[in-house]
Amino acid sequence: MKKRFYLALLVAFVLFVLSGCGSKTIDLVGSWTSDDPSSESQGIQSLEMSFSSSGYYYGKMISTDGSEPLEIEGDFTLNGNTIYVNRKYAKDGEKENLTYRYSVIDNNTIEFMYTDNSSIILKRDLPEEVQSPSPTNSSEGTSQSNTANTSATFTGKEYKPGMYKIGVDMPAGEYVLNPSGKSGAYVEISSDSSGNSIIDNDNFDLFCYVSVKDGEYLTLQGCSAYEESGVKSLVDFNGGLALMGTYKVGKDLPAGEYKVKLLKGLTSGYYEVNAAPIGSGSEIINNGMIEGDTYVTLEDGQYIKLQDCFISLN
Repeated sequence: MKKRFYLALLVAFVLFVLSGCGSKTIDLVGSWTSDDPSSESQGIQSLEMSFSSSGYYYGKMISTDGSEPLEIEGDFTLNGNTIYVNRKYAKDGEKENLTYRYSVIDNNTIEFMYTDNSSIILKRDLPEEVQSPSPTNSSEGTSQSNTANTSATFTGKEYKPGMYKIGVDMPAGEYVLNPSGKSGAYVEISSDSSGNSIIDNDNFDLFCYVSVKDGEYLTLQGCSAYEESGVKSLVDFNGGLALMGTYKVGKDLPAGEYKVKLLKGLTSGYYEVNAAPIGSGSEIINNGMIEGDTYVTLEDGQYIKLQDCFISLN
C-alpha cells in the first residue's frame, strides 16, 4: 500500500515538473537529486531522476521506512512541463505508464509536484563546471535559445516550421536550426517538393547547422532557422562550456584538442566530427560512442556534434 502511495507521489512529481502551470521549461538532461528535509514528512528520504537526450528515464526513490528502493526505467517524451514515461522496468513489478509535472526555479533547480499537491525540490547533480547561468529574457528583435544549457542569441529573420524553396522563399546559405519545443526536431533537404528525393536529413534535440542551395527544398519540423551570420554564439564563453548540440569550429569554439566528458549521471554519450554542415554531402571525419572521458582534435571549419556529453573550454 505504501509503495503505491510513493509511486503516486513520484508520478505526480514528474508531472508537475514538466507541465508546470505555464512556467518555463528547461533541458532536463542529467541527474536530479533531493535531500529536501521537508520530503521526510511525505515518507521520502531521497529521490533521484536521470534523463538522457536519447529519451530514456531512470528514477529511484528511497523511503523513510527503510523499505527496498523503488526504481523505474522507461522511454520518456516531453510536452511542455509534462513528462510521459513508458515504463519498461519497475522493481515492484508494476508496468503502468507514468505522467509527471514540474516547475522551474532556476536552470538547475526544479519543484516536483505530487498528486496530493505536495512538492519536493530537486537539484541537478552535474559537475560544477556544467552549471550554466539561467537564460534571460530576449530583447525585442531577438529570440533566446530554447535550451537552458546555451546562451546563444538568435537575431535576424526567423524561418518557422514549414517547407521552403531555396532562392524563392529564403536565400541559399548556411543556417542554424533552433528547436521550438522539447520533443525533438527534424530537418530535411530535398531536390524537389515530392519528398521522394531527399538529399540529407536529421533528427535532433538541440541546435544544429544546415547548408542549402538554390532550387533545393528545406523542410523544418519542430524548429526554426536563422542565418548563420545572425547567430552570435552557441557557446557560453563566460562559462567556457560547449554542452549538447552542434558547434562550428572557429566560430563557436577555437580549433585545438579538447576533452569530451559525459554528463554526470549518464553512462554513455556520442560525438561526431564533420567537415561541413547537414546538406553539404560531407562525410563523417571522426565519431564514436564514449563511456568515459575521451579526447578529440578539431580544426577550423569542422563541426562537432555532442550528445549526452560536453566540452569544457577552461
